[in-house]
Amino acid sequence: MLKKRVVGEMKRILILSNNVLSEISNNGKTLLSFFKNYECSHIAQLYFSDEIPDVECFTKYYRISDKDILKAIFRRHAECGHSVSTTDVNKEIKRNIFMPKNYFLRFLREVLWYSKRWRTERLKGWLNEFSPDLVFFMGGDCCFAYDICEYICDTTGAVPVLYITDDYILKRYEVSPFFWIRRGMLLRRMKKLTKRCVDFFTISEPMRKCYKDVLGKDSIVIANVSIDLHDAVPINSKYELIYAGGLHYNRWKTLSAIGYALSMYNIDAEKKAHLTIYSTKKPSTKVLNALEQHTACSYRGTLAADEIMKELQAADILVHAEAFDRKSRQATRLSFSTKIPEYLSLRKCILAVGPKELASMEYLKDCAFSITDPVMINKTNMAMLFNENELEHMAERAYEKYLKNHSVEMIRERFIERLTNS
Repeated sequence: MLKKRVVGEMKRILILSNNVLSEISNNGKTLLSFFKNYECSHIAQLYFSDEIPDVECFTKYYRISDKDILKAIFRRHAECGHSVSTTDVNKEIKRNIFMPKNYFLRFLREVLWYSKRWRTERLKGWLNEFSPDLVFFMGGDCCFAYDICEYICDTTGAVPVLYITDDYILKRYEVSPFFWIRRGMLLRRMKKLTKRCVDFFTISEPMRKCYKDVLGKDSIVIANVSIDLHDAVPINSKYELIYAGGLHYNRWKTLSAIGYALSMYNIDAEKKAHLTIYSTKKPSTKVLNALEQHTACSYRGTLAADEIMKELQAADILVHAEAFDRKSRQATRLSFSTKIPEYLSLRKCILAVGPKELASMEYLKDCAFSITDPVMINKTNMAMLFNENELEHMAERAYEKYLKNHSVEMIRERFIERLTNS
């Protein structure tokens, strides 16, 4: 039964997601950009990672992690899940212990969560205390999260809104039976929830079309936004390129190729170039060696949000990189990085390298220096990129696209208005 609300009353929104609201992590930043100016007392979040909240304006957080599920299964009296706050001592961002790419282990993870040990009186009490009107569910590829969303709506009378940011159910060339079992489980849950949702959001036009074909329900495209608008800084004495993002899905291979091309360019160049890479997850020795074998490329670890922004502002060129192998293309073809609107807002030239059929590359083709063939990651194209007129022209095109599609206040206002009228 739906809850009765007073007309004009501000809705109480429960955010349900894998990741916590954050100033740093990608998914967390995306969520924060939408709700940053909403009434703090009317926002709560239930999430499934081991992360600690770093957004202090919101105070109602509840966490259930893989570790909690395991403890509840193997320790008879262990309580599964609890409320957390930004004042917790351990601020280190951790990852769930069961997030492998092995499809069997991911299936096993679903089995453990299917024990429903998360369904506790503590959780029920926390939900009843907050009493949400709406559940904003950032749907991922975990079946149990859809079960929890249904449970919350059944328990509290809240209505669900689904937000999809990636490709989780479209067909791929996979041979593992556990991939197809999980896909079937997820597809059934997603179809069931979309029928119940009062609104359904996706992040790009290609994703809207694909999910409409699969789920039979159209969605509203809501673009990613960057949280703040930033000013450019003067050009450096050498060409500074920066990549800030994940190295998974073989993106590191593309970055290594860029590093090699830059090294070749530097041999005869008067003004040298260098690519600096930042990523929240420390790379393996193999990946690190591949990145740093070239003199024009270096990995610098992880920085806080304000620090990485200073580095981006000081750069001449911002790098967006995707891999060219078939498996990576399938996994990222609908992805739309939260870094894209942030890059656009900085009024810098963007170097976009990746397959042309990917949604992110298609989006950037008219406002970035694009390389869509791995053979073309070479010295000649680097020389074309470092033309001062080209740098300035691409920077202006990027900024124009930001103003047109990613104005923070405009998107946030439309988004909240849509939610409050749901």
